Amino acid sequence: MAKKYMERIEALRQQYLSTRVDMDVYNAKYVTEGFKETEGQPWIIQKATGYARTCEKKQIYIQDHELLVGGVGFKPRCGILNPDSASGVIEKELDTISTRPFDPFYMSEDAKKVYLEDVKDYWKNKCVFDRWRLMAPKDMETLRTNGIIFIDRKAVRGYGETTVDWRRLLAVGLGGIKREAEEKLAALDDAVPGDLEKSFFYRSEILAADAVIHLANRHADLAEQMAEKCEDAARKAELLKIAEVCRHVPEHPARNFYEACQSILSYEYACYMEQNASSYNLGRLDQYLYPYYKADKEAGILTDDDAQELLDCLWIKIAEMSLFQDEVTAQYAAGYCITVQTSCGGIDEYGNDATNELSYMMIQATEDVKFKEPNLSVTYSISKNPDSLLHKAVESIGMGLTMPAVYSNDVGIRMMLNKGVPLSEPGTGIPAAVWRPTSPDG
Repeated sequence: MAKKYMERIEALRQQYLSTRVDMDVYNAKYVTEGFKETEGQPWIIQKATGYARTCEKKQIYIQDHELLVGGVGFKPRCGILNPDSASGVIEKELDTISTRPFDPFYMSEDAKKVYLEDVKDYWKNKCVFDRWRLMAPKDMETLRTNGIIFIDRKAVRGYGETTVDWRRLLAVGLGGIKREAEEKLAALDDAVPGDLEKSFFYRSEILAADAVIHLANRHADLAEQMAEKCEDAARKAELLKIAEVCRHVPEHPARNFYEACQSILSYEYACYMEQNASSYNLGRLDQYLYPYYKADKEAGILTDDDAQELLDCLWIKIAEMSLFQDEVTAQYAAGYCITVQTSCGGIDEYGNDATNELSYMMIQATEDVKFKEPNLSVTYSISKNPDSLLHKAVESIGMGLTMPAVYSNDVGIRMMLNKGVPLSEPGTGIPAAVWRPTSPDG
């Protein structure tokens, strides 16, 4: 018999499946405004200012049934253009992007006008892709033109293959990270060689932290406004809870499981908005979310169904991100794939079984949602992990979901050691081979 929470999840699934994938160039417009505003200043300051303008001006929304909120673009399921990386990549596709056979992105006439009038000309020979092409060796360009090599895939968007230090985000919040940057900035001396350059980094870090915090508060404001007009008592309470959560995270340390999930989602979106890159990975969710789950369960404020519902909602919100790639690249990697990796199981820093209740819930989330994202894997140690974890993984694979992938923890660690990778992450004692999931692109 289906769990009660599945009514919400199924409604969110259908909402997702019925949503057209659009192209968002409005974020690109706001980034361009920030660069123009800070013309002549260091690139990193310009980038942070453009990012701040996006967080201030981008259209936000809260969909029906949602418990976790946010979005990368002006609507759910849309691609974004980072003009400072590769503005011109979309120019030749303006008339075909909505109908191309692989990963079409609907682009309205208004969006085309915004791109042509507010974005395109400013970035000519100024974005990273254009500058790289101008510096590229002639032999490489000849090979590229004649189809011998295709190297645009990684050049037309930002880098990915990165895993955030999620423990730190949840423990100190962006407000804590901002305070650290302010302290570092205050301790610099312009007379010391290198300190001026360091100051640019800290100033940009402060700008970016403030921008993400502001965006979270905008969602809190919207939730409160929607609650005022909501006549359904249950949904009104949910909207007020959303407002409370977004008012607290990601600025402050997460206090419970709900806030931890929202903080992760908010920052995941923040990373993706900055570069339109794949594989900003979620890491070992069952490890760093477990303390919040355990504390809430012991306090009697969270049931297993509550936790499963939130994980399912997180899975759906991750799937909403849709990677924009140029037409040629899309032929080789279709599916709007953002390849966000997460893993469960494995061993802890002492070599003991790290499996917990959330390990099974993560697999269940994949079974409930049935989407291609996030990419789930089980890190399995045959001598340490229980058979039940492997059985749960096989159950999901047997449903035809192709996930989770199953990796041998023991072989993985030996492989990394053979490559000269340190046995543990510096300062953590956690085996490097089970700390960061590897992305298909990396």
